[in-house]
Amino acid sequence: MYWLLGLRRVLRPCEHCGTKFRPGPADVGRFCRTECWYEWRRAKSIKCGVCAHCKKTYPLNGKRLCGDGRKQFCSTECKNAALEKPRAVAPPAPDERSRWVPLTCGKFALVDADLFDAIVERPWTYSPKHAPSHGRNNGTPRQLHHFVMGVEDSVTVDHRDGNTLDNRRGNFACSDGYSKFAQRAKEK
Repeated sequence: MYWLLGLRRVLRPCEHCGTKFRPGPADVGRFCRTECWYEWRRAKSIKCGVCAHCKKTYPLNGKRLCGDGRKQFCSTECKNAALEKPRAVAPPAPDERSRWVPLTCGKFALVDADLFDAIVERPWTYSPKHAPSHGRNNGTPRQLHHFVMGVEDSVTVDHRDGNTLDNRRGNFACSDGYSKFAQRAKEK
């Protein structure tokens, strides 16, 4: 009697592999085998993202996600390639006594020509609130004007014209912190 009920059931395609099957009396009828159901659940649980650089899909499970809950790049190579931006600004024309050092954000700093080779070996960063700097081995920043003058960080180096991107030796005034405050008090 039960075998007649099996013949009445319609052949259905498996949702995972697509093979046609007759569901059993207790089956919901979505999968032909238990293995297909397990594989379908595993594939469903893997979330995929689209790389912002190469536009390929990639699995997100087990990967570090960014702040909005999604990873943006499929690999470190794509991330680095997307972050590399061509310089939109060309450096100004150098004169014979000074050269332009490239900084981040398309900015340039003016330095003396004799120090240019030593300065350009390091990656210098630009920040609108601070003078150009680079990271040391211990993680502390070294500012460009201290590097040019060859002094420690405890010594105050002022830019005479107030432009932190002009790092020529003639534009600096070295002092300790007290004389700087005394000079500002006299100006007021």
